[in-house]
Amino acid sequence: MAHTYGTPVDQPAGPPVTGPPALGHATPRTPPSPQLPPRRLLPRFLRQEHVVGQILRFGVVGGLNTLVDYGTFNLLVVVFGLNPVAANPISVTAGIINSFIWNKHWTFASGGWHRWYRQALLFVIISVIGLLINTGGLSLLLHLTGAESVLAVNLQKLAASVVSLTWNFLGYRFLVFRGTRSRA
Repeated sequence: MAHTYGTPVDQPAGPPVTGPPALGHATPRTPPSPQLPPRRLLPRFLRQEHVVGQILRFGVVGGLNTLVDYGTFNLLVVVFGLNPVAANPISVTAGIINSFIWNKHWTFASGGWHRWYRQALLFVIISVIGLLINTGGLSLLLHLTGAESVLAVNLQKLAASVVSLTWNFLGYRFLVFRGTRSRA
């Protein structure tokens, strides 16, 4: 068998089998979805499309957000002496940025860039409303109790966070990342 530049001569002529699609028949490229463990290794309720799995992942992301939020909050209040009501929006914003990244790509598995701008805008709107709920609740509790110790202020922030957390989950699930499949 004769070879021409490494290709057998008696090979049939025609388009390459693994080449790009012919003109006019191009298929749109979709970004790869996040890599998940094989379905058989995950309990059924933890799978991406199940609301129980979303709630559990939201809780893990919430834990990370809490570390970012409270760490920033206490740094600003305790170390830099900033007023708690002024420090709260800054620390919550740091948590919101962390939250968007993790919730988009892991909790609700809404990866890809085709809806990124819409999701980011809705995420910010829902998060700002949550921030207002959180800061308003903290301000109200500080006013009602008059407590100023670091522990008391953090407990009041925790109470305000529970209400805003509920708002955020519902807003993210039903408005921001609504395109993801889910089953109860």
